[in-house]
This record gives sequence, C-alpha cells and structure tokens, in this order.
Amino acid sequence: MGLNSLLKLFADNKVYIVSYANRRLPLGFEMSLKKFNIGRYQGTMRAASYESVVDVPDLGERLISMNEPLKHAGYTFYQASFESDPSGNPVASVLSVNRDPGRGLKYFGSLLIIFGTLHLFYMKRRSWVDLAGRVKKENVS
Repeated sequence: MGLNSLLKLFADNKVYIVSYANRRLPLGFEMSLKKFNIGRYQGTMRAASYESVVDVPDLGERLISMNEPLKHAGYTFYQASFESDPSGNPVASVLSVNRDPGRGLKYFGSLLIIFGTLHLFYMKRRSWVDLAGRVKKENVS
C-alpha cells in the first residue's frame, strides 16, 4: 500500500476502507487553478520550468512558479511538480504548502547565536588584553 492510496477490504456484509495518506487540513480560504504553463527543454518533452496561475479571494490572480512561491494567510505555496497524462499533456498542478508559525523564533535564535559568538570573541580578546596588562605591571614592579 503506497502513500495516498486506498485499500478496500470486503467482509460478509461490510466493506472496510483503509487509507494511507498525507494529513489534510483546511486552509480557511479557497484557491482555484486558472492556468498552468510548462516550459520544456528544446527538442525534448522534459519540463524545464512550470508555473501555475491561481485565483485567491483576497489577492486575485497570482503566479506561483518554481522559484517564486506565494505567501498568503501564514502559508507559503510552492510549485512542487505536476501530473501528466500518458501523452505528456499536463492534467494537474501539484503545490506544496508550508506553514511555519515559529519562523520569528528561529530568526531570534539565530541572532542570539551570532551575538553570543561575537560576545565570546570580544570577551576572549578582553581577557588577553587584561592578562597582558597584569603581566606588564608585574614585570615593572
């Protein structure tokens, strides 16, 4: 049984459906796909780039491409991939959704590490300067 698949188990008078899938959460707003474009490598059917034009209620139509995610309502939408039929024509756009409520905390932690490292180097230099001053005073006396 693979990811995002169903397994039907039949009993005498009952049917059990077992699903193994990614967790689905409501976003709190609707989003619809308006257009999907694929750029292909010259002379091949391999995708070089792909992008989706989506309609978001508060924002209107927005472009989501491989290197330009859409940020809206605390979520970031990335153009992850697409699905195609056997002839190579696209039939679905696949978006990856990320929500990171602790992003500010991570940035704050990174700043603490940077300031701590700078403080460490400053204190080390200061202790060397203090030590050199004490040694100089002892040699003079």
